[in-house]
Amino acid sequence: MRFRSRGVVSAIFLMAAAFLAINAQYVRASGVLILGPSTRAYGMGLSGTADVSDPSNAFYNPANISFINGAYLTGFYSKLVPDLADDVYTGNLAVAGGTRFRLGESYELGLGGCLRYQKLDYGEWGTFSGGTASSSEYVISFSLAGGIKINKIFNLGIGLSVKPVKLDLAPAWSTPDGESRESDGTASDFGILLGAELPIGEEFTFSGNIGLSYLNMGSDFEFQNWFGTISMPSATRYGIGIRLESQPLTGNEKFGPLFTLAFNVDKLDHTSEADKGKSDESSYGAEIGFLRMLFLRIGRWKYESGNIDDKTFGVGLGVELESFLIRLDWARVPQASNLDNVNKFGLITGISF
Repeated sequence: MRFRSRGVVSAIFLMAAAFLAINAQYVRASGVLILGPSTRAYGMGLSGTADVSDPSNAFYNPANISFINGAYLTGFYSKLVPDLADDVYTGNLAVAGGTRFRLGESYELGLGGCLRYQKLDYGEWGTFSGGTASSSEYVISFSLAGGIKINKIFNLGIGLSVKPVKLDLAPAWSTPDGESRESDGTASDFGILLGAELPIGEEFTFSGNIGLSYLNMGSDFEFQNWFGTISMPSATRYGIGIRLESQPLTGNEKFGPLFTLAFNVDKLDHTSEADKGKSDESSYGAEIGFLRMLFLRIGRWKYESGNIDDKTFGVGLGVELESFLIRLDWARVPQASNLDNVNKFGLITGISF
């Protein structure tokens, strides 16, 4: 953790790390479980509970990949608090895929999965002995989802994620008492998605989804001589996502629709004992896309306890021709207090079946 004021000793680091963990954005220890990996969702106000347009939104609701039809690789990177420390960052790499099966004339089954590695790195810091040590958190998530679609109109999906996580906040040799600040745990998510897709004349298709997810269920993180216990950051998310899409140009699927318009609304309730005193979060955002190549996004994120109530912005630029997709995403997101907004970067590439 390279602070702009050097010579930080271990005791000061421990206090600073705790401050960052509690106050930087909405991050605290075990923040790797609550830092979303979707740059697209950040641009739309951190909303994605009922948005199936991006496989990264399995983070908000594992049921979002119930009807994924293809194979995708996604990546994400962001510095967390560049105003305070230049080497504190979060990043993730994930693969997601799925397919659909026809059952007669009226039913279609979907099956999707996602494997994600995510890291929250608190950077390097000075120890009493004059050396440097580092702190980080890791999580590997395994998500599986399935769903059924009736008459190509109504659909129901359910999903489950299992997330082994490790908090490695300080090695034993770097602490005054010779005890490491490490803890392991396993979190799990469960999500439901209800949706419908309806044609509007011959020019447009309208789809709407309602999502509900229970996030980060699991036991608390136990430390031997520091912090004592850190509660699992459990929460409940509710969301609505709607999408309006024009028909492909001149019926040619190669170039896709002329435009798409999406709108998401999310609500998050904190459910763990440690977080019940915090205000709940709400967010909403919109996206307009042109030829599935240029996407403009705007949203708003409100989190009273984090002193955040501000706009988010985002842009996506890429190519989607026939079954191939590659897109780069950027978002600008507010932080707590008087800190400057922070940049988020993402990549998605894949093929659809």
